Amino acid sequence: MATVNFNPMAVGSFGGNFQIDSGGYVQGDYLQDPAVRFALATGVVASTETLPMYGGVGITETIGSGALGNNLARAVSDAAITGFAVFTQAHNGILLQGNGQQVPLNFGGQSMSFFRLGSGARIPAACDPDLVSLIGGTISPQVTWDYNLQMLVPYNAATATVNVTSITASYSATTGLWTFVVVAAAAANVAAVGDIINIAGVTGTGAALINQAQRLTAFTNNQNFSFQIADSDKSGLDFTAGAQTGAITLVQATGAIAVKVLDIQAGNSKVVRYSANASQQFYWDNTGSAALIQI
Repeated sequence: MATVNFNPMAVGSFGGNFQIDSGGYVQGDYLQDPAVRFALATGVVASTETLPMYGGVGITETIGSGALGNNLARAVSDAAITGFAVFTQAHNGILLQGNGQQVPLNFGGQSMSFFRLGSGARIPAACDPDLVSLIGGTISPQVTWDYNLQMLVPYNAATATVNVTSITASYSATTGLWTFVVVAAAAANVAAVGDIINIAGVTGTGAALINQAQRLTAFTNNQNFSFQIADSDKSGLDFTAGAQTGAITLVQATGAIAVKVLDIQAGNSKVVRYSANASQQFYWDNTGSAALIQI
């Protein structure tokens, strides 16, 4: 009798984490559903958009004219959001040369696919990994859509900004990393390493590379945490060693967005990140977290 000397059904974990499956999502990749697919619509990216559009972005659709459909702009509030852009059938996305892990981008005047709220479409969206705490709960939790970071985050009722007491920079020639230690004046909407914060108000040399979304690399509590920027990302600029200056704040989203949360995949999904670094602005993060939302 032929036999095998191992268990072909054994399940193991992947190195570096405690997950036992490789499930994950791609941001903005609509999950096919025969009852919903005819709700896929097409619009035109508004000429007023300063950043290109891509799948998984919350949008505001405004009434326009022409065969290509209505105008699509980034939504800025729960009152203004009307749907979500998707990569589905958005075949004209542009891949920028030298943009690292290239993301198809749609610029002003180009057509873009999207689903409207109420369509029932299931769309993977970037999310804060802290949302794994929702697993085991109902599919209708209170969650907040961050219109700066374009991702789903834990519910935040009313704190739009948190003042920062200090951000102190130090450089390690060994690692080639600048480490920025943040001391917030009040509790911020963060809970662990991997959370993303949106910084504003830093002035001085290299400020543009600090005033954007940053991923936490160290966490003590919700008022004391750190992030890092690689020396190679400076684009020829030197950050100011020591305390950063300016009226610094952490910009946070508020309110509850009316979506159903069907699933959370932490740390194993493909999501879009944006950096002001001139050499790589929009890129795929293959270790991101995503929520499957029904809109």
